[in-house]
Amino acid sequence: MKKFSYNPTVSLGILIQQMIGVLGLLTSTGIAILLFWGTGNVEASSALNFMNDPRSTLVCVGLWSLIIGWITSLGLINAYPTIWLGESGISISAFLFFKVHIRWTDIVDINIGRVRFGHDLVRARRITFFHRIYGWLYTHSIYPSFIIRKDIKERENLIREIQQRIQRSA
Repeated sequence: MKKFSYNPTVSLGILIQQMIGVLGLLTSTGIAILLFWGTGNVEASSALNFMNDPRSTLVCVGLWSLIIGWITSLGLINAYPTIWLGESGISISAFLFFKVHIRWTDIVDINIGRVRFGHDLVRARRITFFHRIYGWLYTHSIYPSFIIRKDIKERENLIREIQQRIQRSA
């Protein structure tokens, strides 16, 4: 497998972005836990309905903290993966320590120039459920996607190889 990664300066920036994502996961989870724990400390009258119960506000804010915090944080962590090309498909780094393999037959297309700042978006039929967020954000489709940053090493070779494999598998 051939590895495509970023130069040390860009890799440092990506690492900082990923650490901010991890910090966001911890912070949003901590806030949610505190809010959920706080529901046990709030006295509510038995005459109150769900909408007027102060505990429901704490639960709702806690759920929003989890949902928004985790989506944003995971977006920061997985934004710019390291990419490996092989005979059977593409592997990308995901969730800090894992690799996700995508078969060549599952690659839908690569949209050069459709992503801001000159990055490229690769859409596939299967990656992870979370990667559907990138597909929705950039192409308004439900295809899971990942971004190739414009300053990845040997970018032209990577893009050309992906395009050729897409044409062969079509």
